[in-house]
Amino acid sequence: MAQPSSPDLNVYENCLCFNLQRSARMIAQFYDVAVKQFGLTVQQFSLLATLSNFKDGVELTTLAEYMGVERTTLTRNLKHMQNKGLVETVSVPDGRVRQLKLTKEGEAILKKASPEWRKAQTGFSKALSNENTADLLRLLNKVSQLKLPPQNHTSTKTN
Repeated sequence: MAQPSSPDLNVYENCLCFNLQRSARMIAQFYDVAVKQFGLTVQQFSLLATLSNFKDGVELTTLAEYMGVERTTLTRNLKHMQNKGLVETVSVPDGRVRQLKLTKEGEAILKKASPEWRKAQTGFSKALSNENTADLLRLLNKVSQLKLPPQNHTSTKTN
């Protein structure tokens, strides 16, 4: 593989964001193959699996925060899954808040797809090694807990 000539711009080796995104895309493609036969992407599978942890339903904002995604992105993904009959919106008793929850069909497809997801998980862990997989999960969980402030990217001019 050709390498960039400038060490200052060597994003391939040095940029955490680039390498995390590249790795995430590769891993997602690996898992997508496992759940594709159920008409799901791994992102949709993850959403179903997450919703299954909220038996009584969960508000959109809470779900977005839990999954670490923007509300608009989550809304777009949920709409597709609602159209497939996998997720439903229900009103809570006071009627002011609506919650999301798996339908019976969503629970069934999650149950069918889970063994294939587990096979992908096992295959990835073997390819990386169980020890490296455990280290990677530990680090990723640590990263997801960081509270990083937004960065101000305005340039400072010196005269």
